[in-house]
Amino acid sequence: MSAPYPSFSEKAAAAQLLDRIRAQRLGRNWSQLEMAQRAGVSYAAYKAFERGVGNITLINLLKILSVLNCLDRLAELVPPVVPAEKETLATLEKPKRVRATARRS
Repeated sequence: MSAPYPSFSEKAAAAQLLDRIRAQRLGRNWSQLEMAQRAGVSYAAYKAFERGVGNITLINLLKILSVLNCLDRLAELVPPVVPAEKETLATLEKPKRVRATARRS
């Protein structure tokens, strides 16, 4: 699977995501106010989010994606770890420290 944002900076990736969300909203002929109301997000927060100047909570982002019927595709961002990867990750973990036993005289 190729990376959706190859060698993009975080700002470029955010800009592209915002452009796509805006395009989805406009494709439905929704105003920013209507989008905010449908998502249950304040108009000011949504307006700032779409301009890329405000931070939005993860919950509000999920609400927006849900209204756009994109929430189910969120799993593609962080795929689950397959068993072979779990084993590899387990081998990379640091061994547990064991306390030394007391010396006997």
